Amino acid sequence: MIRRSCGSSSMENKRGFSFIETIFSVFILSVGIMGVMALLTGGLRDSMDSRDQLIAAGLAQEGIELVRNVRDNNWLQIPSSVSFDYFPDSLNENCRIDKDYVKSTEIECDQVENDFVLYNDGYFYAHASTSEATKFKRKIMLDSNSDPDSIEAYSIVTWGGNIDPFDMSNVDSACNTASKCTFTRTTLKKWGERVFSP
Repeated sequence: MIRRSCGSSSMENKRGFSFIETIFSVFILSVGIMGVMALLTGGLRDSMDSRDQLIAAGLAQEGIELVRNVRDNNWLQIPSSVSFDYFPDSLNENCRIDKDYVKSTEIECDQVENDFVLYNDGYFYAHASTSEATKFKRKIMLDSNSDPDSIEAYSIVTWGGNIDPFDMSNVDSACNTASKCTFTRTTLKKWGERVFSP
């Protein structure tokens, strides 16, 4: 004999999610997605900061190499034999130099703030304003330290931080990656001035 159950069918025993359970699930999912987005955004920002630091370090090193190149080319010129020809007569803090430096002129000093902006033409960074302006500014500081046979040269690059490119009185402590600033320093010496006789 077959018994039939009276009462509710199996369809009536299945229940869906309640409204509160649905809201709670959506909340948990939203928090997870927001956490992942925050991690992705932070990673992208850190990656861009690292890229800017690498570019700035390269530009600072390039500034020092360009100043050193002026000294080296001066020393190699005949009949001139003065290492510091074409350096400014009075050393100061507001100078600049480019890859297109012309040997017959001095390193450009007494510049105003906008003159330190570097522009990118797609291949090179330069102070010539014929291309797209970047966030980078490069300044060259030259100091003799009361020694006529040497020059202390700084190449300082900033990229949108809160440091004033004109106030470099304490560059060693003020210029760091937290302030979006980096610098390279070197001491240039005379190589021993040559004397040419006719």
